[in-house]
This record gives sequence, structure tokens and C-alpha cells, in this order.
Amino acid sequence: MLLPRSSFLEITHLINPGVPGDECFFIKANAAVNLAQYSVLLGLLTEGSIIPYTNFHLWLGDVYVEENTQILIFTGKGQRRYTKTMDGHPMIVMFWGLDKTIFNDGNHLPVLVQIGSISLPPKHPLQLAKPQ
Repeated sequence: MLLPRSSFLEITHLINPGVPGDECFFIKANAAVNLAQYSVLLGLLTEGSIIPYTNFHLWLGDVYVEENTQILIFTGKGQRRYTKTMDGHPMIVMFWGLDKTIFNDGNHLPVLVQIGSISLPPKHPLQLAKPQ
């Protein structure tokens, strides 16, 4: 299945892959957007496609960002902070909270996905009797 690339956010750099404490990547906002619509997954690059891992997921949070905001995501642990880039643009520094590096070879990459819809179970789940 081919999906369109995000036009609002893009991953621009993968930095220090495999280096504990320094492994990170940049996301740039190409327009004003709420990050609540986005998550990052770990993906395995194969011939012509990328396969997402189901157990590596980072929701970016319910945060509105301006155009040209830089989002720096470290794979390790730390506290989210808001700052500015050297040229004065807003920057958010986030942490995935992982205990180890995940981009150790050229085949494992961050994958930015936009969440398009949601479905939840009813407030009161059904209680089904077990068959006799």
C-alpha cells in the first residue's frame, strides 16, 4: 500500500544513530499544525517498503506548533522542553524514553504517521456468558 507523504511535518535528519544518549532525529513543521494528529513508529526498511514495528510508538502530544517549528526527538530518556533554534524559530525537545538505541543500522528508521480516524469501544462493554 502506498501512502502519501505528510506535507505538514517531515523528518529532516537522523543524527548519531546507535549512539546511546545522542541518538535523535529532527522533524520540521512546514505549516502550523496540531501534533496530536501524529505519531512516530520504528520501521524496518525493506526492498521498496517500510514495515512498522508494533511495539515502538511515540505519540507527539496535543501541542499546536507554528510553521518552521523544529522538533528534536531523542530516543533516550529526559524531560520535554521548549526552546528556540539558533535562528530564532520555536523548538521542542522530546524524549522517546527508550532504554536502548533503535537506529543501529541503516535499515531501522523513524516513521512519521498521521492519524486519520479513531474507533473506541462503547462506554459499557458487553458481558457475554460463556458457552455451556
